[in-house]
Amino acid sequence: MKTMTTILGFAVLAITLSTAPHAAEAQYENILALKPVGFWPADEGSGTRLRDLGSMGNDANLFNTTWANSALNFTGGYEFVEIPRNPATLSDEFSLGTWVFMRRPRDGRKTKSRGTTILGNWARHWSKLPGPIALRLTGENKLTIEVVSNRKPDVLGSVAAGVRIESETWQHVFYTYKDGEGRLFVNGKPVCSKEDVPYTPQPGEYIAGADSQWWTLYPPRSEALDGSLQGIVIFDRAIGDAEVASLVNAVKPSAQPHVIADDELRLHGRFIKLMNLGALSLEDQRLAIRFMHLPRYGWTGNLEANKDVLKPYLSQALQQPLLRYDAALLLEKLKGKQTLANAKSQLLARVADTNASRKDRATAALVLGRIGAGARNAVATLTTLLRENVATGGVHVPRVEDLFRNAVVTALLAIDGSNAEVRKLLGNAYAKPILDTMDMAQPYMEPVKKLVDQGLFMDALDACKPIIKEQKLYFRSQNDPDRDQRDHWAGNSRAYTAVATYKGCTYTMGNGKAFDGCSPIAQADYDRALSVHSKDHPDAAEWLDGNVAGMFRADLKKTVPDGTVQTVYIGGENFIFSGRDAKTKAWSITLDKHGYIHVMGGQHNYPRNSEFMPGAWESLGLSGDRKAPNHPTTLYWISKRPEDVTEFEFVGRKGHPQDLP
Repeated sequence: MKTMTTILGFAVLAITLSTAPHAAEAQYENILALKPVGFWPADEGSGTRLRDLGSMGNDANLFNTTWANSALNFTGGYEFVEIPRNPATLSDEFSLGTWVFMRRPRDGRKTKSRGTTILGNWARHWSKLPGPIALRLTGENKLTIEVVSNRKPDVLGSVAAGVRIESETWQHVFYTYKDGEGRLFVNGKPVCSKEDVPYTPQPGEYIAGADSQWWTLYPPRSEALDGSLQGIVIFDRAIGDAEVASLVNAVKPSAQPHVIADDELRLHGRFIKLMNLGALSLEDQRLAIRFMHLPRYGWTGNLEANKDVLKPYLSQALQQPLLRYDAALLLEKLKGKQTLANAKSQLLARVADTNASRKDRATAALVLGRIGAGARNAVATLTTLLRENVATGGVHVPRVEDLFRNAVVTALLAIDGSNAEVRKLLGNAYAKPILDTMDMAQPYMEPVKKLVDQGLFMDALDACKPIIKEQKLYFRSQNDPDRDQRDHWAGNSRAYTAVATYKGCTYTMGNGKAFDGCSPIAQADYDRALSVHSKDHPDAAEWLDGNVAGMFRADLKKTVPDGTVQTVYIGGENFIFSGRDAKTKAWSITLDKHGYIHVMGGQHNYPRNSEFMPGAWESLGLSGDRKAPNHPTTLYWISKRPEDVTEFEFVGRKGHPQDLP
């Protein structure tokens, strides 16, 4: 009997222990009493998983996200939380939210951002379609709250109303949905609501802290969260106002994420005090210096306030070839000309030291060039070194491998480029070899030739500048009128060739410009296409919400010499696509030597069925299933007869002999 009592005692103890809440989880009893299907406190302080205390038991995964002060430490890079898909999140009504800490944006961005998904479904990559449901931070400095539902942005109008959170303090953002009504709460208080909000449950993972589109993966241009998250929660019902308030009051995060101070910067996710830069590797020191002098890195700390720390450090950095040039540029921003001037003698000695490495000598010369007129006492040494280099290496056009010679030439031009003796030396060693490669017989080169004949080679090279600017456009067109886009020249205007000529006829896609090789449709075009496609594809009526203004067709116009125009539509008049992706509106055309017409376009990297009206692909016998044998490899057509636009064959399918290899 004694034995039985002992065993029973152990059994009771075991049951008691198994049903008692974990000590670390007792603080969440008030939240768990609301019966969330998922609750991730995010208080582990280490590891790569977040435990789920909700009814799903659906632990979340961390991707590249570190911890600091027992809190998640997002740094604006490729970091996020992913909650695996679970049927419990597919209810017709729901609530979701989280505590979010957003560091003060450091990139100075003032325009509307792509947004940070603080909690929601994955967006559709390489399109502008957000996930089915999401809470996002967007707008100026990424502090405006946006609700996405059924992939529709700003369904509550919270962005338009300017509903914002504060930076550098914990803020609670929460959303409820029931019977078409969406309600947004900030710190437990309702701030925005709307009825007739569309929402259809769709299976998928939830993410938190990610760039809403992943257009850029790394800071400062990534839109991923720079801060922290805690208390992520999802309900399968719309909880009431009092419950939302109790949720906020139950547990407020106590951990305070680190905020970047004016006397530090962040490198590889670590916060570095400027006074400690010298302890970094040379490669990291160079990167840190570039953070401070190149705007693209987004550092907005106060240089002037830190000059007493930075100037002595940069003075030492001038002694290192790897750091020297960037250090000089930062000193210029600090108005540290005197620091540079004090280094002149050491720099000149380094340039003249034939035992030093090419890189060491070259960077020293370049920094002398940054000093400019203040380094005129170095001109004699630099000219002597250039003459010696030319005597040894010969006269030739500038080459990449001539690191030292190029640096000396650059320095002389910057220090005393108008000096007659300097120009004469540079004319023979630098300008004349370049001029010798030019065709002086061309009429437009006449002013240059006159100066060459007088031996004024640097003046002749200067005279080439306006000519080169004009002539490079001819060069870029490669004497091909189809590629001559000087009338609307832009950096990417040759990415697509929307115009082709052949035997006196002109073939034009849409407006004839890159990224605009199509034309918008009219309401009648939409109605006709919808009546055709919706018979087998009812979802065609929901596509783009019927927004005709965002729909296009690829129209091809053939203009014959007498001015007659023949218009056809690639894929047919009902082959309608979205214009929300610039590359979907981009189409190219050319004719081969036999006169067959080749047309390609309507895709961003690869064909996407979602960018076309449902039924459009199917009308051509194509499938939207990427694993299907009739899924297109490329949207590519070839005319069935030379110079004839009336009939095309789609060749961008698997196994077609004319498909791209």
